[in-house]
Amino acid sequence: SLAGKESLLWAKVDKLIATRQPKQYDKAITLLQDLLDLADMQNASSDFSARMDALHSEHTRKITLVERFRKAKLVG
Repeated sequence: SLAGKESLLWAKVDKLIATRQPKQYDKAITLLQDLLDLADMQNASSDFSARMDALHSEHTRKITLVERFRKAKLVG
């Protein structure tokens, strides 16, 4: 049901992260995990990885967020 909505979901992730609130970070992580699952089903894992790397680079100073990325195994 998420197929075709990737752009909207990535935008929502950006908005959630922009709040700088840990509870919103958790919602963003959930969406990112859904996007990863969708990318795996569509054989688009490299696209997801590239976007995730860019997101990680953009927010490296947000330690709480980066920890959540790592715990969710969204980054190495």
